[in-house]
Amino acid sequence: MDADYLAAMALPDLGSLGARPFWFGGVEFRLAPLGGLRSGALVVVKPLEEVERYQELLERFDAPRIVEMGIAYGGSVALFSLMAQPERLVAIELNAEREPVLDEFIAEHRLGDRVHLHYGTDQADTVRLAAIVDAEFDGAPLDLVIDDASHLYDETLASFEALFPRLRPGGEYVIEDWSCDHGIRALLAAGLADPDHPTHAWAAATLAGEGRSRHAGQTAQTEIAAATLGGPTTSRRPLTRLALQLVLASAEPDSGVAHVETGPYWTKVTRDQAPLAAGTWRLADTAPDHFGQLA
Repeated sequence: MDADYLAAMALPDLGSLGARPFWFGGVEFRLAPLGGLRSGALVVVKPLEEVERYQELLERFDAPRIVEMGIAYGGSVALFSLMAQPERLVAIELNAEREPVLDEFIAEHRLGDRVHLHYGTDQADTVRLAAIVDAEFDGAPLDLVIDDASHLYDETLASFEALFPRLRPGGEYVIEDWSCDHGIRALLAAGLADPDHPTHAWAAATLAGEGRSRHAGQTAQTEIAAATLGGPTTSRRPLTRLALQLVLASAEPDSGVAHVETGPYWTKVTRDQAPLAAGTWRLADTAPDHFGQLA
């Protein structure tokens, strides 16, 4: 998950809820599903069940080529490098500030030749993103892409269109927190309705547009808060729209989308055999909304 997205969430009173130790490969991690922890530990912003799902997913690959978007506190990069034993794992992060605990982990486990980090990289900057991936993998196709970055529609769509054609046939693309707008709305609704609710201060500040981050996620949450109070429905497109587009793409022949699986943690897309032109492929061209389902 992108560090600036976590800052935009601004839930300091909830950040430690559910935090728990987790050991893998002799390394201690801290699972903190709501983030907010900077304790010098390798923090994974995921619940245990999702971590177990990732272990099942990664076990299906043999020395995979992986791109992960969203470094946050560094825990997931470290954990996936142990679980997957990748040929190479390339991670990008919008925040330009490095995560020292992750650097220490990479050095201690001598992973510098296999785990490469690119900070200060916007997932929506498709020119830079494509250049990084093409250089890092020398044009070889990817096995797995994990997007746990902005959780915003336009940014997520941009990187999907850049990287999905670079997957090998049978490769998989994971979009985490695809329903995050709905979860944010539920937290805002609870906080705005009850002054004693743990999310009340955050919800009120969000409604007023007083979040601490300049990240686009803050603007998104302000719009959701206004709509939650019965105001005009936000014109911003939620990330769930992308999940619906992908389902439509799976119904189209030669779309490149073989299979779409949605669940509580992610939408997972499997690439089919159809040739896709990297750099020019667009999802809307592949999966036109013939019946106005996305209107």
